[in-house]
Amino acid sequence: MNNSMDNLLSSKSRGEYSESLATVYFLSNGYQVLSPYGNRGRYDLVIEKNNIFQRVQCKWTSHLKKPQSHPIVDLRVYGNTKIDTGGFAKIVSYCYTQDDFDLLWVATPSSCYLIPAKDVFSQTISRTTITLYPKWDVYRVIIPIPTPRTDAHCPKGQKK
Repeated sequence: MNNSMDNLLSSKSRGEYSESLATVYFLSNGYQVLSPYGNRGRYDLVIEKNNIFQRVQCKWTSHLKKPQSHPIVDLRVYGNTKIDTGGFAKIVSYCYTQDDFDLLWVATPSSCYLIPAKDVFSQTISRTTITLYPKWDVYRVIIPIPTPRTDAHCPKGQKK
């Protein structure tokens, strides 16, 4: 994927794409993946392995910090509009805190990261962005891409 994905898909679709990559990663690593009903939670997925449940917040970003071109992740949620006391519509935003999720999944056009919330919020209780400088590279993960089996049995007359 390249930055043109941002022009082709809505913010919700980009978020769903990130969630699908996370789901592939977790399933291929032996986790059970659960999806909360509705859009009201502070997390997108719940994963379970060995009776340990963790909440995962999934993000997509292609925004880069210049001049080094490090990905910048927005850690705010934008909700419905609210009418303020002056009668003007105002978009409500919420900044995530260390209590909202256990793991942060970030998908970029070139890589994916899985970062424990305790590390995201090690310096502060709440933050609005995280810039993925090289120090975050220890949290990069590989998305397994299945390869077709060459020894698969096909019914007579069909090609492999």
